[in-house]
Amino acid sequence: MEQAIFAVMFRPYSMKRALLYLVMLLMVFGCQRHFQYPPVLQEADSLCVTLPDSAVALLKSISDDMQQAPEFVQMRYKLLTIKANDKAYINHTSDSLILSLVDYYEHGGDPAYLGEAYYYAGSTYRDLGDAPRALEYYQKALDAMPGDENLKVKSKVYAQMGDLYGRQDLTQEALSSYRNSYKSDLILNDTAGMIYNLRDIAYTLRRLNQVDSAFCYLRQANTLSSLYYGDTLLSNLVTSQIAALYSAVGIYDSAKYYIQPSLEHISRTNLSSIYSIASNLYYRIGQFDSVRYYDSLILKYGDQQAKLYAYYKQAIIASSQKRNKDAISFMKDFFLLNDSVQSTIDTENLARMSTLYNYQLRERENAKLELENEKYKKMVIAFTGSFIILLLVGAFLIIIVRKKQLESRLRILRLKDNWEILCKTSEEEKQKNMKEIEMLNARIAELDESNISQKLLAENLQAELIEHNRQIDSIREQNAKKMLMLYSSDIYKTIQIKITNEKHLTDKDVTDLENLLNEVYPNFIPTLLQQGRISKQDYIMCLLMKFNIPYTNIATLTSHQRNAITNARTKLRKRFLGENSTLEDFDNLISSL
Repeated sequence: MEQAIFAVMFRPYSMKRALLYLVMLLMVFGCQRHFQYPPVLQEADSLCVTLPDSAVALLKSISDDMQQAPEFVQMRYKLLTIKANDKAYINHTSDSLILSLVDYYEHGGDPAYLGEAYYYAGSTYRDLGDAPRALEYYQKALDAMPGDENLKVKSKVYAQMGDLYGRQDLTQEALSSYRNSYKSDLILNDTAGMIYNLRDIAYTLRRLNQVDSAFCYLRQANTLSSLYYGDTLLSNLVTSQIAALYSAVGIYDSAKYYIQPSLEHISRTNLSSIYSIASNLYYRIGQFDSVRYYDSLILKYGDQQAKLYAYYKQAIIASSQKRNKDAISFMKDFFLLNDSVQSTIDTENLARMSTLYNYQLRERENAKLELENEKYKKMVIAFTGSFIILLLVGAFLIIIVRKKQLESRLRILRLKDNWEILCKTSEEEKQKNMKEIEMLNARIAELDESNISQKLLAENLQAELIEHNRQIDSIREQNAKKMLMLYSSDIYKTIQIKITNEKHLTDKDVTDLENLLNEVYPNFIPTLLQQGRISKQDYIMCLLMKFNIPYTNIATLTSHQRNAITNARTKLRKRFLGENSTLEDFDNLISSL
């Protein structure tokens, strides 16, 4: 072959033609360039997934050797260094290295690693708090990996995009990204990846108030984790979230059943979350000794948000038990930590807005560099200065509003818990459970002895749903008895007579109302008064609302116009539940006390 090539090149042609053949030959060999990497780099790449700390140590040990290696090997080494640090949860502090790698792989480097370089550029900007640029590079990574190429990297890209969208409250976009990540892991048959995806999808659906769908995804994740033997961390990740969801909807026996395995295998990465779920569960069912135990662990090992709520719960418990000194101490710790947390949140919000603005400005300037003259640039600068001032003023107002909202949320935290439980005791919820029980009956009948684990899981779930329906019936029966006591009372009959005759309530009538409500709903009036000062008109209105008296009749009984009653409800709604609530939310809250 070589002889034939040289024979063609050195025939008695002109020197110009000979040079042309030589250039063509070099181009052919250049196009067939192969990238062969040292085995040690392949070993480090494998360790990045399983033992990232070991990968970091290995890469450091060969750093001197890499300085003498070819450029493509050095670049692969640098990319692996970034990957190992990322896997070992070592935050990126600068974008200079990754940008040099991106430039290299965009202009002639091994094309197999361009998508990965984009991915770690996105991860770098994620750590630097620049969400827009992180999302930009994540999208470039996806564009560089069409079809089913590099599915492992694509799955990570989608998952990271979901996290970033979630932090920006772009919930639908986060849900779409998590589902795309799940599709990639499904093709790869990556069980662990699918479990994480299902967990994230369920959490996002819960934020969208799609509780039933969230339960379905968590059950699917639980089934997969039961097949993924030996990884208690992964299993606990799922069962703890199931426990949290059951606790949120008031099915406490099931919540305790699912949280127990997680409490037996705590790790550094999940202890704050699991201890918080357990503490909140026992707080809701009134087992304060258990709450105190788990809150003590949170205060020792947990993150700031978990500690903040732990201080608050302990202050409430101490107050209810007449331990005033402890209550004051816990509230003092709560306010001190709250100031720190709020300061951090405010700083992050300002940084996020500043980052978003800087990103938009950077894109705008890049597009206009070749199109606009000096005069127009000065106008842009002037506009930018004004925009920054408005942005800072807006940020300051946001801080004030959010501080007020936080104070309001803390005041009604216990009220909302009761309200959420009541909302789940409807006939519609019971019918849904009955349909699911019937489906499970059919499923259990289909399963034979070879599917004993699935059969047992279905039977457990069926038992939970039956118990839930029993709780619904019990709560409804209790509510019916209480309403019967109200409607059969003398004061209720007096109210109806006064409505018919268009008379207003006397002080004695109000006293009779209070006495009856204290007997039937002993916590109603104390809880109402705990929210701060309330006018006599608003107080009487709330008492009558508890009797389900129509608002037109409330106006008659209190000698007011109906619009005055509506205004009073609006005022209390904002005070109790915040600006984003509705009048229906306020009415449901009064009914649930």
